[in-house]
Amino acid sequence: MPRLNSFGVISLPLILFFFSLAGLTIYAGSKSFFANQEPTPSPSPFTYALFSPSPSPSPSPSPSPSPTPVPTPKPSVAPAASSTPKPSVAPAVGATSGGNVQTERGSFRATVVTLPISARMFTDTASDSDCKSDCPTKPLADYVSGNGGFAGIHGSYACPADYPACADKKNSFETAIYNSRLNKWMYDIHWSGAMIYYDGSYHYRQSAGRVDGISAGIVNYPGLLNDGNISVEGGVDAKQGSKNTKGGMGFNDSNIFLVVAYGVDMNDFAAVFKALGAKYALNLDGGGSVAIWQGGYKAGPGRNLPNAVVFK
Repeated sequence: MPRLNSFGVISLPLILFFFSLAGLTIYAGSKSFFANQEPTPSPSPFTYALFSPSPSPSPSPSPSPSPTPVPTPKPSVAPAASSTPKPSVAPAVGATSGGNVQTERGSFRATVVTLPISARMFTDTASDSDCKSDCPTKPLADYVSGNGGFAGIHGSYACPADYPACADKKNSFETAIYNSRLNKWMYDIHWSGAMIYYDGSYHYRQSAGRVDGISAGIVNYPGLLNDGNISVEGGVDAKQGSKNTKGGMGFNDSNIFLVVAYGVDMNDFAAVFKALGAKYALNLDGGGSVAIWQGGYKAGPGRNLPNAVVFK
């Protein structure tokens, strides 16, 4: 039993000794108890796996070699379109115009075919010899195709079979023309008027006269332009001087102009050629004989013709 001091109370050192012994015994027992328990791991903070399955570990992909980039070619820059030239009064070479031509004498309706000056002129007659009456004729299209041409225009003045005044000289013509097929002049005594002829180049004479060593030539009256100047001279008859349908051809250094104009007198007709830029021009037959062919009839076809001008 613990000893009591003189006051009948257990001394303080003994009390402390017994408390220390009891604490050591409890500590040793609790340590042995907790040593036999499985520790419960604490969850990592901020981990939410309530609805997400645990992901399977993905294998690390083998790195693919990066392809060498191919440079994208820069698009070619289209050159700026050249400005469209203002259209001249005359249509472009090879083109046909069927509108009005504005001249110094007014505006006149006309059919115009413009050909390059490099086109070769070829003149032909339906007859192979001089003919005084009932002369053979054929359509302009036949002259063009028969001579391997690409364009053509009616020829010089002829005496139509349906004119009473022509009863004894049907389809004859009045002025000289060179037959390019036969290499000879036809009606070479009739030189009244002006002329256009071709010997590899185009030439104009205000006063016609025989020229040898040529490839083509045609005489008619009146001349219309001489070196860019209107050259209609006196002697134009009443029919020529009246306003009606007229046909003719002209040229400059670059182009040939085949023209049929409507409702013009002879000076009006000359002014049409001048406005188109021609330097030289010759009146041909008119009225019901007019025809221009270029891949088809641009004017006409009109009557069948005893002669015609073809371009090759």
